[in-house]
Amino acid sequence: MDKYHLYNNVECNINEDIIIYPTFESMQLRKELIEGIYAYGYTIPSVVQQRAIVPIIKGRNVVLKSLRSTSKTTVIALSVLQIIDLSANETQVLILSKTKEKTEQIAKILIALGDFLNISNYKSCFGVNSIQDNINILQNIQNGVQMISSSIDQVFKYQRNILTFSHLKMIIFELS
Repeated sequence: MDKYHLYNNVECNINEDIIIYPTFESMQLRKELIEGIYAYGYTIPSVVQQRAIVPIIKGRNVVLKSLRSTSKTTVIALSVLQIIDLSANETQVLILSKTKEKTEQIAKILIALGDFLNISNYKSCFGVNSIQDNINILQNIQNGVQMISSSIDQVFKYQRNILTFSHLKMIIFELS
């Protein structure tokens, strides 16, 4: 495995040539997603974003490991928002985080970046409300939940009750 040391203390380990995408447009992201990116304040992709978003969208297994504040959470959000089928009402993405705080951070970024996509079937409730409150919320959603962000210790309690994962396209483990 080759190693490439990049600026900003980011290291990429790859098995093949890596493509660097210098702009969000070059990644061929949805038009509405690019609008959300610019509205959020991004103008050019970070080093991590340039290298990781497209491989994730293409279904590659990717491990992101870099210092704080290098846009790893945004890589997750942009990848998820690009691959989600907005017309399908099944759970397609499960994002598991170590803490309630990280779950909330991911939720805020997903909502902000996805503003122009009109995402309405997203739920980040695990570890924040009581178990019964979360079950009631999920059961009362008319159209299925497309994306779920959860703290790791909570998701399995709900899976036994009402969640099904037969339509998953992506599982993300956010462990930082």
